[in-house]
Amino acid sequence: FLAREWGSGATQELHHQGFDLHEKLASDLGVESFRRLPTLSVGDRPLRGAPPREFPWVDKAVSQPMDDCTAQVNPKEITARMMDAAIANGASLVVGTVEGVKRDRNRVSAVVVDGKQVDCGTVVFALGPWSVLVEKWLPEVRVPMQGVLSSSLLFRMPTAVEPPCALFCGEDDFGCHLEVNPRKDSTVYVCGLGGSRYLDEGQIAALPPSEV
Repeated sequence: FLAREWGSGATQELHHQGFDLHEKLASDLGVESFRRLPTLSVGDRPLRGAPPREFPWVDKAVSQPMDDCTAQVNPKEITARMMDAAIANGASLVVGTVEGVKRDRNRVSAVVVDGKQVDCGTVVFALGPWSVLVEKWLPEVRVPMQGVLSSSLLFRMPTAVEPPCALFCGEDDFGCHLEVNPRKDSTVYVCGLGGSRYLDEGQIAALPPSEV
């Protein structure tokens, strides 16, 4: 899920550029799962009248337009397309576990992958929540982060939900604040199920990716 206008202050321009870059990459690389779609805010009051004319399937609770500058893309597909494009332009893919870095004075000269050094002129750490590990490898760097460990569901529908829109639901009595994202491939991704664990930096670093 991508939202162009959901940043403020120091992150506002990052949201703008990130959204625009995803859209451009999707076009350039032929990413089929990318699409713009509006987002609705769904409340906790049952719907007594007719559902929204534009989205008749949103028929269980009162809803209202929230944002029309939002989009979605399958993370696996866009990552694979970017990697394929990089390899086509001379990059190589090394699959393994990053264990640390080697330094030459004030610069990183190599990344240690499964005990072997991979020399580099420039390094970019794109580890998602596990970017907190950079604090161990580069003690002068701080990566402040709090993680939320939660559950998600993926429903496979007989046909794609049309017309598509994303739903952000208000919190219910059970602590759930569901987010519902119908996808182009006839699946519906749902998160915000409640019962989430909030993790500090140390807990994130100790969490094996295989458990997420």
